[in-house]
Amino acid sequence: MAADSNSGGIGSLLGHNLKAARLYAGLSQQDVAARAGVALVFLAEIERGVSDPDLQVIGALARAVGCAAFELLKS
Repeated sequence: MAADSNSGGIGSLLGHNLKAARLYAGLSQQDVAARAGVALVFLAEIERGVSDPDLQVIGALARAVGCAAFELLKS
């Protein structure tokens, strides 16, 4: 939701885990963005840890890559 620069925070963790889950599922950023109903640019920002999505978007992203939302937030 809010765009800010995260260095090692929850945004970076979410972005790293989301990208790993996406690649494990064999999905492109375009696939995940379409499935989750978010803009491709926003998804790319989340994966880079630049944007912080709200909980609703995290849930949609988790469903899009086939995992539970908490898995995207665990270290």
